Amino acid sequence: DTVASVMEVSPSMQIRAVEQISHTLVQMLAANIVTIDVQPLISKVTGDVTFIDMTEAQVLSQPYSSLDKVLMSSFISEMVNLVPEKYEVIAFREMLNELHDLNAKGIDLSVEAMDLLQSQTFVLDDGNISS
Repeated sequence: DTVASVMEVSPSMQIRAVEQISHTLVQMLAANIVTIDVQPLISKVTGDVTFIDMTEAQVLSQPYSSLDKVLMSSFISEMVNLVPEKYEVIAFREMLNELHDLNAKGIDLSVEAMDLLQSQTFVLDDGNISS
């Protein structure tokens, strides 16, 4: 059984769902892929999140156009809004962990993606979280 909202799964599965949303956000930005119609399916049993209907997804090429930056901003906003406020710190910590993991593999977010991510979250350059 699946649902579309983190709050519709048991509390024990909510954190797992938030972690997966955070990881997916960073991974998609690192791959220069965004979508304007985020549609999660969250398993009530496992908390696993699957994003469906990626027909609106697109690969952005650098240098980014103004429209690309707007699409990226919209994507980040949609993903961040999937996370209930009470789990924001967990989400942002997971984003930082994913950024660090990618960096260790030699993969960095573009400056534009990082700027947009920072402007819409508490993720900071120095690897700390602000509240």
